[in-house]
Amino acid sequence: MTLSQIKALLESKLLAMPGVLPTAFENVPFKPPDGPYQACYHLVNSPVDLGIEGTLTEERGILQITLRYPEGKGRQVTDAMADQLKQHFKPAQIIPGPGFRIELNKTPSVSSGMPDEGRWTVPVSVFWEAFPS
Repeated sequence: MTLSQIKALLESKLLAMPGVLPTAFENVPFKPPDGPYQACYHLVNSPVDLGIEGTLTEERGILQITLRYPEGKGRQVTDAMADQLKQHFKPAQIIPGPGFRIELNKTPSVSSGMPDEGRWTVPVSVFWEAFPS
């Protein structure tokens, strides 16, 4: 289980959501559309060694999705998309990968919206843990 595999699996889960917005991923060319889109970042936490012999490691982190809607149109449509993301990543879920699994055991959190460069932005945090299977 590598961080690259974990990130790819989480991104695949995000892109499988019905009605998914155009998505800007880390360090990948992206031209923002005039309409809404989302930016996806990976906030990786330090691993936890669970076994006495150091044979079992838990990777953990946050899939950070920032919704970016045109400013001045109200917050309702952005809030609806944040609710859809919360539902798509709701606990308890296991996302199986090759030789590992990602567990979603905490409800995603939605932060307060704020204006940024002509956009209304709302951060959504998806908390994950990954274990060898």
